[in-house]
Amino acid sequence: MAKSFIDRLIDDWMMNIFKLIIKQTGPVFVLSVYLIVGLHLYAFLWFIMRVLPKRLGTEYAYAWAAIGLIIVYNIVYNHFLAVVVKPNGPADLRKIELLRCEYKRRANRKSIVNTLEKSDRFVGLSPDVKRLLRYRHKTMLDLDLFCDKKCRKCVEVKPARTHHCSICDKCVFLYDHHCPWINNCVGLENYRYFLLFIFYLWVGLIYNGITILAIWNHHIYNDNKAIFSFLSLIDLVLGLVLVLFNGWNWYVAFCGYTTFEFWAKSTNVYGHEKM
Repeated sequence: MAKSFIDRLIDDWMMNIFKLIIKQTGPVFVLSVYLIVGLHLYAFLWFIMRVLPKRLGTEYAYAWAAIGLIIVYNIVYNHFLAVVVKPNGPADLRKIELLRCEYKRRANRKSIVNTLEKSDRFVGLSPDVKRLLRYRHKTMLDLDLFCDKKCRKCVEVKPARTHHCSICDKCVFLYDHHCPWINNCVGLENYRYFLLFIFYLWVGLIYNGITILAIWNHHIYNDNKAIFSFLSLIDLVLGLVLVLFNGWNWYVAFCGYTTFEFWAKSTNVYGHEKM
């Protein structure tokens, strides 16, 4: 049943409000990640490390602490790159080519087309992925000439696996979704950093849970029960969410899809289920 004009107007208004909220609160979500990581690091270094050498012995305690610092480094490193590295889209690529004279360099990389077919390195890649890689040697001028598909919203050329993000209001190569926790779209250039970030974050939550269990009956735990209880609650909730989130994102990645493409398989452009 078709929606009335009033219903569509209300839906559009609510969607615009939602987009505005996500866009404006993005920096808050990003800072909250570092706040949570910093709180865990503070509790570990200030309280837990006063107990671990007595519980595990000095060598094992510092080895365990080194593992924790490696996990923290990977969480911060991958999250930071997922935030600052733009996923790239047609509009971004245009700017890059103009600023860095990308046209000349990309025009001389046509050997990639032959390499894709002959090299063992690309054996097993789906035709869609190979088609996407072929675009990497094309300039936007080339795409303008041979790609007749354009986005209805930003009127940019729309190569294979490129989709429009309604929050950023631009097309993104290999678009997966817009993530408020990185205040960025997840796409071609930062997809790997996003996957590694959520994986190491989940590993870090497990690590912290094991560490807290090791000192739960010590007086330092009882003296600082409020902060440890708060951290345990956060770890439990985030841990359960990240089990599902990691499982879903890694499954989709190994299948060769993005989240957007996976759901698009069962719905058409208007959101109705395919028969």
